[in-house]
Order: sequence, then C-alpha cells, then structure tokens
Amino acid sequence: MTDVFPLDKWMQEGKEIYIDREFKGSREEYIESLKNSRTIYVSNIPLRTKEERLWNIFSVCGKIENVVMGVNNQFEFVGFAFIIFKDREGADNAVRYLNIKIDDKFIKLDKDIGFSEKRRFGRGRGGNQLKFDYVKKRPGRY
Repeated sequence: MTDVFPLDKWMQEGKEIYIDREFKGSREEYIESLKNSRTIYVSNIPLRTKEERLWNIFSVCGKIENVVMGVNNQFEFVGFAFIIFKDREGADNAVRYLNIKIDDKFIKLDKDIGFSEKRRFGRGRGGNQLKFDYVKKRPGRY
C-alpha cells in the first residue's frame, strides 16, 4: 500500500482541485476535510443501477455506513451517489484502487467533504449531468 494519498499526488502534479461552492473555509481547510473524509462521490453511474449493487461493489474497500443515491425532483435516480464508509481507510481504498465499469460504463470516483441532505438532489433533470437534459427520453434508454 502506498503512503501517498491520491489527493497529495494529484496536487504534486500541479492539477487543480474542485472546491465545492457551498464550502465555507479556506482552500487548505477544504483539502484537509477531503483527506479526513469517509465519503466518496461517485458519478457516471448507469441510470438502471440499483443501490444494492453499489453496496456490493464498494464493500470490498471497507465497511459501508450508507449509500445515498442522487435523485431529481421526481425522485428518479440521476447517475450519482455518495458512499459513506465507516472509516476513512474505506474511502481512501475506493479512490485509490477501484477503476471499474458498471454496465460497460466507467464510473468516476472522488473523495468528498461529506454528504448533506440538500446534496441528494441533482441540479437539472440529470443531476447536473447536462447531457441528460438534452437527450429525449426513449423507451429503454435512461
């Protein structure tokens, strides 16, 4: 196991990190919150994916406290989720080691400063995934 948390490596490479616009604090405080977080944000999840499948996938990384599926204002799943582990190591393991596809679609994982109920609801019909706002709904798709 490597001693360098992925965020440290990313910053060493000069890449900019995304800071949530709702965060009230300095960049350094945000980075420290990410390092200590037990939560990951998972995006690009196929819309037919069930919560149980995410529990099964991520439980190999550590014990899970909760899985929160992102929904729109009609309570339809919109392709993102928060996985909250019982300890930081589980979240770090997921970000460090999981590079997987669900239904032939690579999912994207990022450490997150933590889930709050208002973040369950995505922005736009597709949970801030604008491509969904411009695609006509067809039977068997999305």
